[in-house]
Amino acid sequence: VLLMDTFFEGWKAEGGAVYYRPVPATAAEFSPTPDDSIRARWEDLSSNATASLIDFRSKAEYSGEDDKTGSDGHIPNARHLEWRSLVGEDNAYLAANESLASMFGPLASDSGEIVAYCRTGPRASLGFLAMSKLGYSPKLYDGSMTDWLRHGGPVEAAGWSPSPSNSTRTRTMLPRSP
Repeated sequence: VLLMDTFFEGWKAEGGAVYYRPVPATAAEFSPTPDDSIRARWEDLSSNATASLIDFRSKAEYSGEDDKTGSDGHIPNARHLEWRSLVGEDNAYLAANESLASMFGPLASDSGEIVAYCRTGPRASLGFLAMSKLGYSPKLYDGSMTDWLRHGGPVEAAGWSPSPSNSTRTRTMLPRSP
């Protein structure tokens, strides 16, 4: 499996081969070997207060201003970096290393464990890839906010505070500033 560091338009612009008819594939044996050491799970995060969490969703989702997804707010103590800022210029899939380093530098933890999450995993995957490219050893919480909320995990947001109990999604609403 290969990951190209360009979008389709960039591939075409660089003269990459494009076929408009199906190309017969050569059969080959494939034996996947999942690496569970790169995954973070609910159990890991709910008992690990030292992990640095990075939320790759939009600022509105992170702050709780956009609750259309039912995942308003963020996991307590998570930092924010929107996934769109990781995309490179000139059809590059990821931004240049120097740019990525400046984004992740302030978010890196002394604990060494950095966990990427979003709503369901795809946006966090881009963050995971960018951090890996820089030499970090991140983990991916592929269940992300959907899994966190399913387990009744606490959530922080600008406009409300979580209930004292993690067993429900009941929230105490605080007045928002005009």
